[in-house]
Amino acid sequence: MSTWTEGAGTLARRMGVWLSKSLFCAALVAPTSAVLAAEPVIVICELGTSTRTFSPAATTTPQDIDVTTSSEFSNCLTVLGQPTLKGNVTTGPYERTGLTCSNPLATGSGEATITWNTGEFSKFDYTSVDVNVAGAATVVTYAGTVLHGKYYGSTATWTITYTTALLNLACTLNPAGVSSLGGIAQLTITRVL
Repeated sequence: MSTWTEGAGTLARRMGVWLSKSLFCAALVAPTSAVLAAEPVIVICELGTSTRTFSPAATTTPQDIDVTTSSEFSNCLTVLGQPTLKGNVTTGPYERTGLTCSNPLATGSGEATITWNTGEFSKFDYTSVDVNVAGAATVVTYAGTVLHGKYYGSTATWTITYTTALLNLACTLNPAGVSSLGGIAQLTITRVL
């Protein structure tokens, strides 16, 4: 009986040592993104330049158009988390059905990629909406969660502000079709808990 008890105790100790080593090794090979997710993050990139391109050009006739949107930021401020100074955000090309030059901001969902000056990237799935602000500006917001890369698990909010008057005149100012639109962009990455 005592031999059985000693054997069970030895087995339990060996299992405990094996389990401890396994957990330690698992922690060593855990993906970096999981470690980054635990850190609070606040990154604010303001006054970026943005370009939305259309292929083919948007005209008065509704058609299926590939839309690509990109913004460049050169003055990012890191309040919490690993510092970044510059970023470039892109999404698309995504096909938008029935797009015209009088409605060039069709929104939807997709994936955006942020390339940071550190050589790292963040990818987030977004849903976008546009809001007309007092008739003067139209703001398109892309919001979602970073699912890959730097700042994993954080919330990304990318906004682009367009001048509403220029959007309303897009067809008149570009009779051959609108091939691109410019705007002012802002990007925030947040995870405070």
